[in-house]
Amino acid sequence: IDEARAAPTDAFKFFYKNFTGASVKNTGHGFQVNVGAANYVRVGADRWNLLQYHFHTPSEHTIQGMHTAMECHFVHQHSVTGQLAVIG
Repeated sequence: IDEARAAPTDAFKFFYKNFTGASVKNTGHGFQVNVGAANYVRVGADRWNLLQYHFHTPSEHTIQGMHTAMECHFVHQHSVTGQLAVIG
């Protein structure tokens, strides 16, 4: 991760509607679901297409120093710049 930032939750508008054609991949330490660009999130005027979401077990991050059983990351790509952003 190059940069991590917290954002107010009302800054995000989710449009996750169509998972037809999604494929599931075993990554060896969890699983990943690849989806199409029909699913996206808007942050202001910017559209971020959902590429995939994946799970880690146990979690990669901690809460009060403790790992949880699982953590999910939603990986998006900016529709113009190609920059990646992860919501987790």
